[in-house]
Amino acid sequence: MARKKHDQRHGLRGEIGLLAEQISDAIKSAATSRDVSEIRSDIKDSVRGVSDRVAKAIKKAAASEELHAIKGQARKVASLGKEEGLKATKDLRRTLSAGLAAAGEELQRLAEKLKKQA
Repeated sequence: MARKKHDQRHGLRGEIGLLAEQISDAIKSAATSRDVSEIRSDIKDSVRGVSDRVAKAIKKAAASEELHAIKGQARKVASLGKEEGLKATKDLRRTLSAGLAAAGEELQRLAEKLKKQA
């Protein structure tokens, strides 16, 4: 009787071992099958396509940000140029006004001198 139990256990272990090997072989076969290879290839292609689109979107966004930054800098330069231009214009007006006033005074003196001589 002890022998029968031992044989049953050994037989059951053997069956389980055989079943495990069959499952392992089935998984290996499935992993290397043409269908799985095609699916793997399709997934790789899809991931590459998505990756390319994401990379292009990032480049476009970066270019857009650079363009925005350049526009901002151009606005600053234009604003500073405008401010400096207005300042220079005011200075020029003052200088011209002072020069014209001085020229007017000189002409006035000359006119008075000419009247005295006449």
